[in-house]
Amino acid sequence: MLVLISRQVSALGIVHDRGLGQTLPDMSEGGTMRRIEIEISEAEAALLEQLAARCSEINKEREGATSHGELTVEGLITMLTEDAATVIRRPGSWEGSNMHTVLTAHGYDV
Repeated sequence: MLVLISRQVSALGIVHDRGLGQTLPDMSEGGTMRRIEIEISEAEAALLEQLAARCSEINKEREGATSHGELTVEGLITMLTEDAATVIRRPGSWEGSNMHTVLTAHGYDV
């Protein structure tokens, strides 16, 4: 299965990262999209479909009180991509801290 991930990136501005000496894209609304393609196995795609369906069920149970609403596989991957980016963009945030924990568990102590 080929998965396409699109992310809004402003063509106009940049944000200087806190203390790392890196410049990051400005993630403000109205920017251009960047497309990243990845291939995953059919088995993993099926599992992601199940996970997205479970998340959507929980969203309904919570009457929409979730951060991203009902999820498709693409929406799930986009949400996780956004959270992974917060490791750099907002390292003290709960999203960044949680993704840092996941990366550290895989041996990437960033």
